[in-house]
Amino acid sequence: MPIAADLVEVERAIQLAIAPAFLLSACVATLNLLTLRLNRIIDRSLAPDNRTPERQAMLLRRAVIMRAAIASAIVAAILLSLLVTAGFAGVFLSVPLGTLVGLLLLGGMAALIATFVLFLAEIRLARIQQSFPESS
Repeated sequence: MPIAADLVEVERAIQLAIAPAFLLSACVATLNLLTLRLNRIIDRSLAPDNRTPERQAMLLRRAVIMRAAIASAIVAAILLSLLVTAGFAGVFLSVPLGTLVGLLLLGGMAALIATFVLFLAEIRLARIQQSFPESS
């Protein structure tokens, strides 16, 4: 009978790991989007029509924000990965890790929120940059 109880606990751990696993896949998709956006910013900074100091300064600000968003998304992904790992470690080691799991979830969500706030800030700067007068 102890084996059946262990199997039930492992099944429960798998069920509890599904939600963070979906969040982790969302982090990966977000990272893909953010890196593509950063690549586009870098390409724009190399274009001849964006060589004015004003445009270069704005593109640099946007790149700095995108790098911060990427770093925040990576932190979120790491915390969510640790969350899944801690959930399984708690089951296999029979150690109560509820507080740790809760803190990892809070940290991961806070990092994900920061990612989206930074992304929103970069989009706002991109919109402002579109209103710059064209260089002659």
